Formats: sequence, C-alpha cells, structure tokens
Amino acid sequence: MQAGFWFFFFWSNHERDRVGRIAREWAIAWARTHKDYVEIANETALNPNSDRWTVELWFRADRTTGPNILYNKQELYEAQVNNGYFEYAWHPNWVWEKKVFPVARGQWYHVAIVYDGVRQRVYRNGGLIYEREQIGPIGSSSFPLLVGARHLGNIQDPPIHFFKGAVDEVRVWAVARTREQILNNQNKRLLGDEAGLVGYWHFEQDLARDYTSNADHGLIHDSPHTVDSVMPGYAVTAGALCGVVQCFIRLAFP
Repeated sequence: MQAGFWFFFFWSNHERDRVGRIAREWAIAWARTHKDYVEIANETALNPNSDRWTVELWFRADRTTGPNILYNKQELYEAQVNNGYFEYAWHPNWVWEKKVFPVARGQWYHVAIVYDGVRQRVYRNGGLIYEREQIGPIGSSSFPLLVGARHLGNIQDPPIHFFKGAVDEVRVWAVARTREQILNNQNKRLLGDEAGLVGYWHFEQDLARDYTSNADHGLIHDSPHTVDSVMPGYAVTAGALCGVVQCFIRLAFP
C-alpha cells in the first residue's frame, strides 16, 4: 500500500464528542504522490492588521520527517509538522517556534494558536501547551492562504513542503479565543456566523467552501480522494490511489 497525503470527507449528524474523539465528520485528503493543497485568495478578512488573532484546525500527520506545512499565509502566520514536532511562525516575530510539542504519526490533534497582543499561546486538544510574550500588530501580506503547502519568498514560485496527512475544520478568527471557547467548540461543527469568525473551511462535498459570510472560497489543487479512516465513528468513501482496493474498508457513502 502506498502511503498518501489524504484529506478525508465526512458528514456529521451530531456534535463531535469531547477531547480526542471525532464523530461522523467530513475531511479532505491528498495522495502522497500528488502535490495537492488548498489555495484561498488573499482577502482583507484574512489579514489581521491588528494584534488579535486565532487559527485552529484538526490534523493528522502521515509523515513527520522534514517540513510538512499545515497552513501558510507567507510573512504573516504559518504552522507545520517538522521532524516529529509541531512548529509555528507568526508575525510580529516571523521565526519558527521549534519543537512546540511532539507529533505522533497517524494520530489526530486539535491545535489552536492565539495572539492577544501580549502573548502567543498554543493549545493542543484544548489544553495550553506553550506560550510566550509578544507585542505588536501581525500586519498584512499579499500572499494567499494555503492549506497543505507554502509559498517561499515569491508569490509566483510554485508551492513547496506539501503536508502528508489529513486536515479538517480550519478556522480563522479576528479575535483572541479563550481556552474555554476553544475547548467548548473544537469538537463540533460551527454555523459560520459566530462572532469574530472570518474564515471557516471543512471541505465538505469535495469543496473548499468558506462557511462565513466573507465567502473566501478556496481552490483545491490536484486530485483529493477519500479513504477509510481509523478514527472511531467514521464512515467514508474511498479511492484507490494506493493501487490496492483492499486497503480500503468502505468504498461508498453510508
């Protein structure tokens, strides 16, 4: 079986359960042999121009060696899995915060990065895992927001450092979310009209639709496919990019 970079698509009739458990949800996945990612055009709503900002998502890394970008808005905010660790770089301090927490291959994590103008905080599965002092506005950039890859230096250059794994529930907030807000909402689908929510993508129906009123819909590059998940409660479709149909348990929607 050829390992892949997959985005999974799931459907939920009810809220997710508490920390660490995902009920029936959609996600989107990419094959490792492809250079797949989501591109969301540069829009005003995705540029902080302030010192209040939150980005959160669910991810599962199928490869932990080397840089694997989770999301990137070049020169503003980005996160990655790099050599077994979660790392991030956010303005106004545009350098990588190294080895924030270890990442196990094949395990789902919820991670939220919050900046309130005084401190940057990282929450893993609802718990504070890292923080540091920081002051100043984040600013803006002309780069698009990429999920699963990054630009490097020049917007005309092709993306690099493609993520190998799965990503779901990407949320961008123009506010500094509290731990309670993160914990109370990380396991359920949002409506899209929550206060401060400026971007929200959960990749349902093979689309990178923004479910906020900003409608900053993304473009999926290459060919995402759905596969069976090891997470409890999932029922998914499957593709055959691995070349062995038996590698998938379910081949159709439930």
